[in-house]
Amino acid sequence: MAQIYAFANQKGGVGKTTLSVHLAILAHQLGFNTLLVDLDQQGSATFLVTGDGSRHHTLDGTVLDIWDPLKRAPLQESPIFGFDFLQASIGLDRVDRDFNAALAALKRLHLLESGSGPYDVVVIDCPPAPNTRQLAPLFVANVHALPVTPDALGTQGLKSMVSLSLGDVLPINEDLKVRILINRLKANSTKNKAIADNILKSLPEFTFPYILFDREDVRSALRIGKPYWEVCRDQAQKTAWYQLFLALLESTPIPDIGTEVPEPENADAILDTQFSARGGPAAPGGGSPAAPAGGNMPTAGGDPEVAEPEDGEVTHDTYIPDDDDGEEASAQIGEDDGEETSGEADSQDDILDQLSREAEGGTE
Repeated sequence: MAQIYAFANQKGGVGKTTLSVHLAILAHQLGFNTLLVDLDQQGSATFLVTGDGSRHHTLDGTVLDIWDPLKRAPLQESPIFGFDFLQASIGLDRVDRDFNAALAALKRLHLLESGSGPYDVVVIDCPPAPNTRQLAPLFVANVHALPVTPDALGTQGLKSMVSLSLGDVLPINEDLKVRILINRLKANSTKNKAIADNILKSLPEFTFPYILFDREDVRSALRIGKPYWEVCRDQAQKTAWYQLFLALLESTPIPDIGTEVPEPENADAILDTQFSARGGPAAPGGGSPAAPAGGNMPTAGGDPEVAEPEDGEVTHDTYIPDDDDGEEASAQIGEDDGEETSGEADSQDDILDQLSREAEGGTE
């Protein structure tokens, strides 16, 4: 049975489509039989995997067909990346009126097969609007991949989605795991860094330690048909991108990243110390990930290709969260809102409320 990953957040602009496509790329590269499902009627994922911006302007031969049990799923192969996909349709909003029908349709994803057999990995790109196509996938998914931007609005979306998954979905779908992906951190924003620190410290059981930066070349990489780890010139960000999706595919508890981070002599030293100092899992190429439940063990594709800096070029936009029990992050946020934060909470709701208050405490 396929392992299903639903990328969902009620806030737009968090990078869920970019991240869902990257997960499908890595799964395919590692040998998993992979399917990407585009449930967003804007068709952004469909565009990224085909290069055709108007392809979703149809009602025929799209993901809508899985709502009809008498129709075959119109599986297509991405001409750019090679994995299969179910394309979006501009008419997808018509299925939002019937939650039970959506649930029945999405359960078919567990049973679909390509020409080479059952799918190991199914990645669903959900729409940002809180509708049936965002909620129903969580009831069939194994993993709720929750991208969040470390800012005030992003933290508000984090609160609502974690509460939804843990409060409403998990009692019914007991297999669901929530995995928070911190994305689009602005390298020059101390506020962003403080919020990212607090998310990591407050929700460590859900949050991956690999923080992804807001960089234009992420989008341009996909436009030329490559995942970001194949074009990124920053070695630490290259590793962070690869390791985040590798860890997501492993479907295992988040790795222990240690508690001590050596103080770098300068900002540039972070590039060399981030990975080793965090005590994370083996570097790319160190071994194959565990196959998803019901899937086959693939052969790892090895290291992502590394482009060495040219002519002494220095890169400096890699971030290591502080391990000082939240003192620095709390102090930075306290400067914005006049309050000190303790980093302690009595319950999951208290933690989420605290994160929202802290994020709203100042502007960048």
